[in-house]
Amino acid sequence: MTDTDATAAANAESPRTTEGFRRLLAFCDAVVAIALTLLVLPLTDAAGDADDTTAWAFIEHHSALLTSVLISFAVIAGFWWHHHQMAEYFAAYDGVVVVLNLVWLLMIVMLPFTTELGSSRPVTGANVLYLVVLTIAAAAMSAMYAWARRHPALLVEGAPRAEFLAARGGWLTVVVMAVALVVTAIWPSSGSWPLLLLLAIGPLERLVSARASQ
Repeated sequence: MTDTDATAAANAESPRTTEGFRRLLAFCDAVVAIALTLLVLPLTDAAGDADDTTAWAFIEHHSALLTSVLISFAVIAGFWWHHHQMAEYFAAYDGVVVVLNLVWLLMIVMLPFTTELGSSRPVTGANVLYLVVLTIAAAAMSAMYAWARRHPALLVEGAPRAEFLAARGGWLTVVVMAVALVVTAIWPSSGSWPLLLLLAIGPLERLVSARASQ
């Protein structure tokens, strides 16, 4: 390899600029906003074809779809919030961060589809597919945490970097998602109830952080 090739390779692997990272985040925010908007389209279509005489009758008739939309909205909003919190520690990015963000975004835009698949016209295995998508999204975020810890040059210098490196973010979410996926695969009739396991993520992360600080 020539000196020119070595320099080009080094530059290709080095972190990009903060401005470029801001554009990446703006792109992520836009895709998440579109996914949130797509969630409500089946309800809009149902409203256009409704024969119900009252709003309450419509809500009762489409309660399964409405519940699924609200759950998926909360799930996507939660993923975005954790992504936002993680991004606060980044000062730059590299090719791996871009790829992991794209994988995460692909799973986010799949959620309106899997939500519709399992609600208005239930399909066998739809809940399992829904949780597969969530597990991959959680794994992509966990991989971003792990990659940043191995490449601290991507992080804001000083106290934020030290705080990020000391945290235990990401993997617990993947574990909980995987447990929910197994429960749903074994008991398909459980519906969306396994998603309640997500409520355990916060307490578990606080417990792990407390033990790590001892």
